[in-house]
Amino acid sequence: MFIIIVLLVVIIVRQHKYHLNQIAKFRKMQYHDNLTGVYNYKGFVNRVEELIREHPDIPYMMSFNNIMDFKYINDSQGRNSANELLKFWVDKSLEVMSDVEAIGRLEGDHLALLLRIGGLDKMQKEEQQVFQPVQDFS
Repeated sequence: MFIIIVLLVVIIVRQHKYHLNQIAKFRKMQYHDNLTGVYNYKGFVNRVEELIREHPDIPYMMSFNNIMDFKYINDSQGRNSANELLKFWVDKSLEVMSDVEAIGRLEGDHLALLLRIGGLDKMQKEEQQVFQPVQDFS
């Protein structure tokens, strides 16, 4: 009888863990882009609202970016190459971003960023560490 009770407890605990794992996956899918792992539109809007509410003293700017002639890259180099470029761009952007900034993939090659205003030094660093490598991506 004791073994049956232990087995039932183990089964119930596993089911509960599985259920919690499925809920976590669903929430991630609901607010994150599958390809890049960054926020999707809905997740980005929620994160921006949260950051602005939690840090009203931080001056922010919003940046909307896309890759020039992305359709041409997609058509000529293939979807995998275009996806790799998007992931590379996101990875480079995340390297220079702090935890009080946000990035989201709105659709296709359209990215939105909420960035702290940090002056010329910060902009030059981002230019050197993000945009130059993306332009040189092959």
